[in-house]
Amino acid sequence: MRKQMLLMLSLILITVMSWAQTTIDFDTAANWTAGSAGLGSYASNHVYSDGLFSATGGPALRQTTSAQDGQPGAFGTYAWRLGNDQNVNWVITITSGGVADYSMKIRRWDGDPSPDYNLEYSTDGVNWTFVAAINNSALDNSSAWKLFSGTINSPADNIKIRLVANGTTERIMWMTSAGQAS
Repeated sequence: MRKQMLLMLSLILITVMSWAQTTIDFDTAANWTAGSAGLGSYASNHVYSDGLFSATGGPALRQTTSAQDGQPGAFGTYAWRLGNDQNVNWVITITSGGVADYSMKIRRWDGDPSPDYNLEYSTDGVNWTFVAAINNSALDNSSAWKLFSGTINSPADNIKIRLVANGTTERIMWMTSAGQAS
């Protein structure tokens, strides 16, 4: 009985310890691929790919550190800026290894009109789980960067995390990091 308990405890510890934090900051210029326009212009097919992580959708552009509304446009070198377009559907995909917890920093361009996005995730690419509304209230009526996070705890491949517009909306900037299984 004692050996079984020790074995069970060892398996639990191995499972817990297998989740490693991977930070994606969009700062590696070689990982950006321009879509139908230059990276500094809005397009729906720009891509950032970093090994098992990719991000695409839009309309969006590659944001630099240039300040807007008194706040930096990015920490480091780059972030994504999603357009004020009712058709925005921006998706990150973790192709292998699963996801435990994830977090991302989001800020608005300015407060008028209010940003209006849903932050969601999917473990199967079909069914989406609501995480948070991204609007002036959720951003504390400020253009400062704010951390949003969630827990997925799934070892599945091709996990998706997205921001999708809910109609008329303001632009927002997005930087992300994801906790990924090793």
